[in-house]
Amino acid sequence: SCRRDLVSSSLLEQITEPPRYCEYTGCYFCNTGSCHRNDMRVIPGRAAGILDCAPRRVSVLAAEFLATHAEMPLIRFRDLGQRAQHDPAVRSMQRMRLQIR
Repeated sequence: SCRRDLVSSSLLEQITEPPRYCEYTGCYFCNTGSCHRNDMRVIPGRAAGILDCAPRRVSVLAAEFLATHAEMPLIRFRDLGQRAQHDPAVRSMQRMRLQIR
């Protein structure tokens, strides 16, 4: 988000400081501390859709967004695939969500 040009004219800089990919946004960011620090977060869509809860590298903005919205239910259970709906962990989350209503 610093608007830095991701393509460097220096071959050495391209090798030593390549842009970093954000698994949440699908975009590349410069590797400065203000854009991408290799923060690791679970991607909600991957967790819900394919039951992949492995932390992935995300940009600073994505990490902040995910931290801010960590307690908010952003995915409807009825939108999950059949495989996810029958998973015991997902069913447990669904019961907890109904209890706090």
